[in-house]
Amino acid sequence: MSVKKLRELNPDTSLVINGWETINYTMTIDQMKTYVEPCPLTVTELIKGFFEYYFKFPYDTDVVCPLLGHTVQKSLFHSYPIAEILQKEMKSYITQLDSRDPETFRALSPICIQDPFDLSHNLTKACQASTVNKFKTLCEISLKLLESL
Repeated sequence: MSVKKLRELNPDTSLVINGWETINYTMTIDQMKTYVEPCPLTVTELIKGFFEYYFKFPYDTDVVCPLLGHTVQKSLFHSYPIAEILQKEMKSYITQLDSRDPETFRALSPICIQDPFDLSHNLTKACQASTVNKFKTLCEISLKLLESL
C-alpha cells in the first residue's frame, strides 16, 4: 500500500513538519486491516517476485516512489515546467521548490529511492554504480536459486 493511500485512509488531516506532509496515524491496526486484502502468494513467490523485479528494474530511467506506490521517471524531476504528475501528486515537493532555499530531488544517482515524506531526498544518492551492479547480480543469482527449488 502506498504512503499516499495510507494518508487517504486515515480520517485525520495529515501533519506537516518542516513543510513536508506526513501521516497522522489515528486508525487502529484492526481498522487498517479492513483495507488490506490477503496476499494469495506464498513467501517463496513473494521473495522470487522481489528479486525478479529488482534484477530487471530500469535503474537508469526510474525512481522507486513509496509515496505513490509505483515508479516515476527520473526525467520528470528535471523537466520544465515541472511535470504534471509531480504537480498533482507531490504538492509538498512543488511547494518546496518554490521556497527561498529549494532543494531538488537528486535523480542522477545510479539508483533512486525517494523518501516518502521529504520528497527532495534521494535515500540512495550516495550509492555507487558498482554497488547497484552487485545488487542486480545478487538478485539474479537469488532468483535462479529460488527457481531451481
